[in-house]
Amino acid sequence: MRLLCLLVGLTIGYASTAFAQTASPFTTFFKEKNITPKAVEDVFFTIEKQGNGVLPKRGNYVKLKYVGKLLDATVFDESKNEPFVFRLGYRQVIQGWEIAIPQLKIGTKATLYVPANRAYGNREIDKIPANSPLIFEVEMLEILSEAAYEKYNADLENQEKIIFEKNQKIILVQDIKNIAAYADENKLKAQRTTSGLHYVINKKGKGDFPKKGDLLSVEYEGSLIDGTVFDSNKDKTPFQFVLGAKKVMEGWEEGLAFFNKGSEGFLLIPSSLAYKGTAIADKGVPPNAVLIFKIKVKEIKKK
Repeated sequence: MRLLCLLVGLTIGYASTAFAQTASPFTTFFKEKNITPKAVEDVFFTIEKQGNGVLPKRGNYVKLKYVGKLLDATVFDESKNEPFVFRLGYRQVIQGWEIAIPQLKIGTKATLYVPANRAYGNREIDKIPANSPLIFEVEMLEILSEAAYEKYNADLENQEKIIFEKNQKIILVQDIKNIAAYADENKLKAQRTTSGLHYVINKKGKGDFPKKGDLLSVEYEGSLIDGTVFDSNKDKTPFQFVLGAKKVMEGWEEGLAFFNKGSEGFLLIPSSLAYKGTAIADKGVPPNAVLIFKIKVKEIKKK
């Protein structure tokens, strides 16, 4: 829902009424389409279905569906699967909406005709050319109290979390398959943990294994599963971090607990324990990337 950004993010300064035309930009359009709209100031609207609910007022949270179009019928945005919610009168949407929405009862289906000076003025926004009059097909769904709005947001966040976690499980299954194939191809005898992390100890170290609070000094080389090296501190100062301080990725926090002083091996880290869906552009790491780290533990200092 791109317009969520367009409506909310770009309305701090409304387009000046200096853009207002002496004749409506919709005059010819209405004549050609045989439309007789109602008008509030210089914003027009037609009612396709009249609702029987109350009219929204300033301060109300309004939930609605919409499709945004240019005059040539090009759709530049729509609410699609998720309704759009905003607070009326708080400059969270374009000025044309602030003018027209209070005229629409809950349950109403209507079309809004918003001139450029009540939308984005002379700014070019995504698919919207500068000085564009806009058409919005809207359906007024509900007025939410503050408590209902907070619950709506909480439910929405919970749904997004469920979808995210479901997608992460799908990605993890594929990551584990890819890691297993990588280990087999490179003849690595990897141990797998319940999180999906794989580790390989090629050279055993000495002494106790590190615990939370211990300071580790590590030499490493990080690569993608295709062998592309994206980071390394070989022949440089060892990298130091405190285990359990959450200053490194989850795969390191879990995996380095299996490496004592002097040990060498590999961490094969699924994306869920690395950068997840975030791309690290300056290192050439794509989103949802499995990462391979060649590891040497140089020193462990007890807390």
